[in-house]
Amino acid sequence: MKFLKKQYITSFCSAICLALTMIATSCDAVYDDLRPCVTEAELRFIYDYHMERGNAFMYNVDCLTVYIYDSDSKLVEKRIETGSCLADEDWRMRVELPGGDYHVVAYGGMECDKASFEHTGETPAIGSAESSLAVNLKGGLHEGAALGEPLHDHFWGEADLKINTDTDEVDKATVEMRKNTNNIRVVLQHLSGEPVDPDMFDFQLIADNTHMAADNSLVSRGETVYTPWAKGTTAIGLLPDGSELSNAYAQISTSRIVENPGANPRLRVTRADKKAPRAGDSDNTVLDLDLIYLIKLARQQNNVNEMPLQEYLDRESRWSFIFLLDENNNYYSLRIKVNDWEVRINNIEGL
Repeated sequence: MKFLKKQYITSFCSAICLALTMIATSCDAVYDDLRPCVTEAELRFIYDYHMERGNAFMYNVDCLTVYIYDSDSKLVEKRIETGSCLADEDWRMRVELPGGDYHVVAYGGMECDKASFEHTGETPAIGSAESSLAVNLKGGLHEGAALGEPLHDHFWGEADLKINTDTDEVDKATVEMRKNTNNIRVVLQHLSGEPVDPDMFDFQLIADNTHMAADNSLVSRGETVYTPWAKGTTAIGLLPDGSELSNAYAQISTSRIVENPGANPRLRVTRADKKAPRAGDSDNTVLDLDLIYLIKLARQQNNVNEMPLQEYLDRESRWSFIFLLDENNNYYSLRIKVNDWEVRINNIEGL
């Protein structure tokens, strides 16, 4: 990566600072009309806000966008890195800025060729306010079936940086990244063991989560219907008669999941047959369940019930929900699988 070396500023300030060593302890303490001396600082980026151990930044973030705001919340520096250095755990981003207090906001995944998110409105320019910084899911990417691949992983992070001019030490700050993209796997299995045809069902995830402000909070823009990026059958074994046991599955990518009592995300599965509902059914709905409630059940069973819910939602990014169907393709019970553990839940009435 090529760093911006403001050599003419650095050399000029070094000369002024040397001349004023016996008069003042900082570059701008006496001559307020002089341009302030720049000082080098280092930014480290980590991703350990997940359910496993260790820093995984170098394995997950393949492009990086960094915005640095001054104490007046105005943008003073922008950096983009797409090089192989991101895979080096010892890599640090070096910046040169005048002494003062700064706030760093970083995004992972936005400068990649397959980026799923973009800035809301114009790209932030030097001098723009931090409050105007926002991102949103690119148009059409919620329609996963048309793409055949999940959302490109998107990360957000922030840190405060204080640059001192009265010391020779390099000022440092660590930007802790959080993952904003999730993958939901929905599996349908017959109690009888009969194969399930995925084309008999439509899978949807409904959520209001496509826009995020500078602090990563969701900005309401209305509900979005996410459809699968992958759909099919998977063999899971053999029945006693030797026939193959297979499930139908759908993989759905979605943006950040946040508990919102007014607009919680929902999982919905309907029968693809659009004919009149079968006898006893009011419509073609197989299940329509509150996703946050399902994730709460996963948190309880995963021995992390003491962890705040939003922390769990931000740390975990992959869930698998296995719904058992009766002979009429109606929902019967649920199994939840997260990473390497699984639990069966029979009673989730009222969802």
